[in-house]
Amino acid sequence: MARKPKPLVVLPHKVYIRAAGETVDMTPDLRKQVSKKCADVLLRWAKASVMEELGIG
Repeated sequence: MARKPKPLVVLPHKVYIRAAGETVDMTPDLRKQVSKKCADVLLRWAKASVMEELGIG
């Protein structure tokens, strides 16, 4: 007979804050900040990619 697998325990996501030098739980506020930074970086990369393709800059 197969053994029943143990249920997974979902731990809160941890995030390392370089400026503070500490690891903290991911809060909804931190999630918003991270999401905004990712969107900004993606937008900058896309603009640079298009400008390079057009030969601008």
